[in-house]
Amino acid sequence: MLDERAERDHELCSALLAVEAAGRVLADRLRRRDDRDDADLAVALHAEAFRLRRLVAGTPEGAPVSFDVRRALRPVVATHRAAGQRIAVAIPPGQAALGRPDVLAEVVGNLLANATCHAPGARVTLGTARAVQPGTIRLVVADDGPGFPSAAFARATERGWRGNPSAAPGHGLGLFVSSRLMQRDGGALSLLRPPPGTHGAVVALDLRDRSGVLESPLEGLAGAS
Repeated sequence: MLDERAERDHELCSALLAVEAAGRVLADRLRRRDDRDDADLAVALHAEAFRLRRLVAGTPEGAPVSFDVRRALRPVVATHRAAGQRIAVAIPPGQAALGRPDVLAEVVGNLLANATCHAPGARVTLGTARAVQPGTIRLVVADDGPGFPSAAFARATERGWRGNPSAAPGHGLGLFVSSRLMQRDGGALSLLRPPPGTHGAVVALDLRDRSGVLESPLEGLAGAS
């Protein structure tokens, strides 16, 4: 059985490597045509194939690097926009964090998928808020949907917890996994209450800062484009 599993994993890795290579080639071609949106989708395909191949092969996670937050999120945003989700990005250019860009992309992808599932049709904004600790960046993912139930603020990151199991499918793992990923990268995930007079779900992602750029206040999200 172990031999059969090793053979199967090898075949999976080979297939994913081919998908990964195709995504990279497609992205290069689309960039040369100046087709930025579809190039971002191809980059997302390449990145997801690489992540799956690493998971199947059990490859150790890479070391943290300094990366551009806006650029790291561009493929996942393009993917969800192509599926019809309304997303505004209000992250300052040059905002750099220390960590693994694929981890941040996975976490934000989970949050965007949650918004699609629990607040269909809601407008989502990715922006920054004032950092709560020196040397950190606070990234905020907010939507204008119904928001979190009261119990979520204490329990949403527990394994298997679901606020309303009958409202939407799922296993209660999205926020749990995302929180664990953020912690492993030296960051944190927390749920925030929306500003007074507004509604919706607001999730804060605290990252290690490597840019020195002053974050915009949460209220500035209203002017995102």
